[in-house]
Amino acid sequence: METENTSSKHGLKKNQPYIWLGVIVIVLVLVGIFTKKDSNPSDANKDASAVLDTEKKDDTNVPTIEPVPIEPASTSKSGDQYMNKALSDISNKDYEAAQKDITAALSANNQNADYWYVDATVKVLRSDLAGGFASMKKSTAFAPTNTTYWKWMIEIARRVLGRQGMTTTAPVYRATLEPLYQDALIKTHEDIEIVMPYAIFLEDVGDKQKAIEYWQKAIVIAPTAKSSFQANIDRLSK
Repeated sequence: METENTSSKHGLKKNQPYIWLGVIVIVLVLVGIFTKKDSNPSDANKDASAVLDTEKKDDTNVPTIEPVPIEPASTSKSGDQYMNKALSDISNKDYEAAQKDITAALSANNQNADYWYVDATVKVLRSDLAGGFASMKKSTAFAPTNTTYWKWMIEIARRVLGRQGMTTTAPVYRATLEPLYQDALIKTHEDIEIVMPYAIFLEDVGDKQKAIEYWQKAIVIAPTAKSSFQANIDRLSK
């Protein structure tokens, strides 16, 4: 599975946008380690949104976090105070306290995309993937052009599918994730940080022709990485 680090691997070196949250930021290592099972024929009949809404909890597939210094920013003073406490709680791996503090931050300001982003991360750390996905829907609604938010929401959805034993060959896998990629492409105006993982996704689900189309689109968007993008096109064309 590809992660947020696919930029350099597939040809483009681009710094990820920082998210100014207080004195530390969450660095997500979006690596889903899934138990692969044969997909059930009934998978194709499952409603894609229901797959995410009915997710059950367990203690696997949580992101790692690292504290790093960042520049301060403020939206709501009381909200930021609770946010800083939540981030400290996460650093100390006290996820129950982190959930209480991030909930308090959202009570102070429930239209802050960063707060919803951290709320989603806390929920994932507490093995509530469906809750994390719901929070990221809020985050992307309030900051629709932020590629990091979109990629984290899509990754959470991918983890839901993986936890349920659905592989890239299951029809519901593509039916669930592709609409999220398409929304992200529209809202971010086809940012290269969405175009590239979408091309990788298309290859994963076996749609090589469409993957080629999006690597060609990547060349137009970021011509400085043309040689690497072309290498992907050449590989898929064989």
